[in-house]
Amino acid sequence: MAFLKTGKMGNTTTLAALLLVVFALVLGACSEDGSDITLPDGVTLPEIELPETTEAPETTEAPETTEAPETTQAPQEDTSSSTEDDGDSSTLWAIGLLALVLIGLIAFFASRSGKSEQTVSVQAPPPATPTPVAWRESARSAYSESRWLYDGMDVELGVWRGDTLYEAQISNSTAAINTTHQTTWNQLPTRMSGAHDALYKLESTVGDPHIAHLATVLGDNLNSTRAALDRVADARRHRRSVEDDPAAVAGVVDEARVAESRAADELSADRHRLGDSISNLSSVI
Repeated sequence: MAFLKTGKMGNTTTLAALLLVVFALVLGACSEDGSDITLPDGVTLPEIELPETTEAPETTEAPETTEAPETTQAPQEDTSSSTEDDGDSSTLWAIGLLALVLIGLIAFFASRSGKSEQTVSVQAPPPATPTPVAWRESARSAYSESRWLYDGMDVELGVWRGDTLYEAQISNSTAAINTTHQTTWNQLPTRMSGAHDALYKLESTVGDPHIAHLATVLGDNLNSTRAALDRVADARRHRRSVEDDPAAVAGVVDEARVAESRAADELSADRHRLGDSISNLSSVI
């Protein structure tokens, strides 16, 4: 039965056991003398009625002068051939029935095996390709937030932030809270978060390695520019502190001014790279 391919080990074991049972029944039915025929439940051999033997007639008394004739026995019918024919017919019926059972089992397990193989061969559908609308919306949002940050994070904002920190340090002054620079500074965290969220979504939905790389570069330049802005503010606060310190020597003041100028140059360079990355992203939207 090598042509049967069951889907599971349990089906193979069950089929093998049933075939062994059927084989044993066939062997029993086909024994040499026909006396050990074993049939399934519900199958019976037909009963054979043997004809009764006729009795010999009573002997008649012959005259004394003659001898009595020999008694004759009634001929008996030979039933051995008919019994063998009936036995052979019953055996053929049993073998035919078992063959039908075997064919039914083969068809049943073959159909189950085909279904199992069909189920296993089914593959999951490939992931859906992201639609252009989804990643373009993320790209436009990232561009809008990044452009606002580029315009706001300049050297002037860094210098204002440094002056505000120094004035708050020496006098707890809050006079500059309502200025335009203060409003811009307060919006920086929200704008940075919105830009990064849009860039992350763009990278995960675009499906184009080149555009995903542009989004990564833009995110890195945003972080670099934001860090450079903080350095300008710290350098401005330090310069103001040194200049107002009567005990500070001329060399220390000069170093503070050089540090502030270097921080401003670094911010300008980072803003330039930020502007280039924004333009590169806008070209593919």
